[in-house]
Amino acid sequence: MGRYSHHWTEAQYYAYLAQHGRAADSVQEGTPVPERAFQHAVRKMALQGGWLFYHTYDARKSDAGFFDCVCAKPGYPLILAELKAATGVLTVEQQHWHDTVAHVAAVECYIWRPEDMAEIVSKLLQK
Repeated sequence: MGRYSHHWTEAQYYAYLAQHGRAADSVQEGTPVPERAFQHAVRKMALQGGWLFYHTYDARKSDAGFFDCVCAKPGYPLILAELKAATGVLTVEQQHWHDTVAHVAAVECYIWRPEDMAEIVSKLLQK
């Protein structure tokens, strides 16, 4: 096992920081940070900034590759972010989602019900 190959739980990470006299928000650049702890820090900042923050708790039954988090705030662009540890690598599906979403023209928001099927078909099958 390499020097930075630890797979800590969030609780272990914060216990480590506490043992070394550091708060999670004061981690130095270049210090390896577990992805879960990184996600926690991003979520905390988003909420402090007034953003809604969404993360799928267990994505194993979801389509592969969708972003780790969605951040929304009135008057600002929708943020879709994939969070990776310093050495994390995107999957092919994650890269495909990123490349596709990076080139969308706009974001539209709907509440669709079964009776809206004509509108749904019109929207999703338009050329």
